[in-house]
Order: sequence, then C-alpha cells, then structure tokens
Amino acid sequence: MSIDREKALQAAQKYVEKKKYDRAIAEYQRVIQEDPNDARTLLKIGDLQARLQAYPEAIATYDRVGQFYSAQGFSLKAIAVYKQIRELIKKHVPQLEDRYGHIVPKLAQIYNELGLTSDALATFQLAVITMKTAPIQSAASPTITSMLPTMNDWSSSTSPIARLIRSPVRWRWR
Repeated sequence: MSIDREKALQAAQKYVEKKKYDRAIAEYQRVIQEDPNDARTLLKIGDLQARLQAYPEAIATYDRVGQFYSAQGFSLKAIAVYKQIRELIKKHVPQLEDRYGHIVPKLAQIYNELGLTSDALATFQLAVITMKTAPIQSAASPTITSMLPTMNDWSSSTSPIARLIRSPVRWRWR
C-alpha cells in the first residue's frame, strides 16, 4: 500500500507543532516504510525520540543514519551524526557505550579518510584506550585493524598511539 508522502510529512509536522511527538514519529515511520533510506526523515525521528527521552531508540536511529551517510560518502554528515550519538551516550545512557563501541573507531576511520590526521589520531587514541581499558563490541576490532596501515602518523615508534598499542595492557574483546 502506497502512502501519500507529502500528506504524511505534513501530518507529522502538525503533530510536532502540537508537541505530540509520538504521533509525529508514527507518521514519519510510515514514510520510512516506503523509503527506508530517507536519512532526513530518520534524523527527524531520532530528534523526536531524543525529545521524548527515548535515548536508546534515538541512538539506534542515529546509528542507522550515520551508517547510511558513511556508506554513501557523506563523511561530514556521518561525523556530525556519530558525534551526536557519542554525546547522547555520554550524557544520558553511558551503559550503552559497549553496545555502540564501533562509533569511535568509525569516527577515526572517517577522519583519516578525509585527511584530518590530527582528528583521526586523537579519535584513534581514544578508541585504543577504550579497547585496552574496557571490553567493547567486537565490531570495533575490524575497523581499527583496517586503519592501522593507513594512519599517517601513528607508526612512528615514539607516537603515543604506537606506545599504547605496544603497552603490556591486554586487549579485551568480546
């Protein structure tokens, strides 16, 4: 069954204006059923979920958008979304940090692909520290492993990242 996209979007906007966010989300989800890759609508859903303090749902929605943007080559948009996820986790649901352990390595990878070496190194260092101090999802492992040969400044034997990787602290993967 096809929906009238414009009508659904207008209805959702009216619900937002009336602060009936749950109904707006339902309308936006109808649009997503027709076009699962509509990143703008997914972002609106995530924003509304966050307003409703449904943080786990908002983070899952944002993660979907970040993955889509990254896959489509919209790196700067992906970075913005991944930073938003990190902020939500930090402020509201730190218990989800392990579940979304792939976010920090993905950010480092995108920074590196864009040639933003200092951002890539700082984020990569955060990823390595996180992996060495707390168990994280195994999904982060391939991202970091694939980045190692491409990092411009990490391989210097005196770099902080090289020292972290060589340190005797055991890596703990789930």
